[in-house]
Amino acid sequence: MPICALCTKEKELKNSHTIPRSIFKKIYTDSGKGILIHTAKDTPIQKTQMQLASDLLCDGCEQTLSKEYEKYTLEVLRGQRGIHAANRLNGVDFKKVELFFISIIWRAAVSTLPGFNEINLNSRNLEALRAAVKSGTRPTTPSISVKLNKLTDDKNIFTNEMLKLMCIKPFRRRYKTGYSFQFIFEGFFIEVFVPRLNYPVRKQPGVIDASIKSLKIPTIPIFSIPEASEILSKGHDKANSGQHTLKDADWEKS
Repeated sequence: MPICALCTKEKELKNSHTIPRSIFKKIYTDSGKGILIHTAKDTPIQKTQMQLASDLLCDGCEQTLSKEYEKYTLEVLRGQRGIHAANRLNGVDFKKVELFFISIIWRAAVSTLPGFNEINLNSRNLEALRAAVKSGTRPTTPSISVKLNKLTDDKNIFTNEMLKLMCIKPFRRRYKTGYSFQFIFEGFFIEVFVPRLNYPVRKQPGVIDASIKSLKIPTIPIFSIPEASEILSKGHDKANSGQHTLKDADWEKS
């Protein structure tokens, strides 16, 4: 009998999504497929039904993550929960939001999918994040900071609605004092820092703290994010050179 990665009990496993299924459902809403841009030189732009899912969690843990963290946070990001005004967010349980983002990094780190190979944590940190997600408490060792940024496009190529339909799976950056994991979906650029940011920096806009009542969300141009800029630039080059398997109607829907 397989073992659930979250509760660590022997149970039948579900096909669990690292990036919530409802995000892909929104992206694929028109035709049931999205457009995949791969940075590999010889991989053409193509239609996809990619879900980034693997056998990971039991049904009980899958439901817990969905009900406790995913549904709540996606409603916040979509403006359906909390008070949104002038790039400030109020009336939200920020601990739930923080744990949702932490859970994505944990799921990516324990996933067997090759696309998450660079999302690695040592066994001690993995266990700390698992315990935090399972118990609904913030991890203290390692200490973690989560920062939320709203995407913009200062080149006026993408509308806000287009930005909301972009999804970039977690990637890793290294720093002198630690590392961070970033990902993009729902029109936001999310950063998870290990260890947590130092005191002056973690008081800056966008950094989530479970004790805060209000969060000022900074904006960030998508082309100022090197990893995102690389993907979009390669997508542009591939499209112009005919390196794709799409029909004219597919471009119109995208």
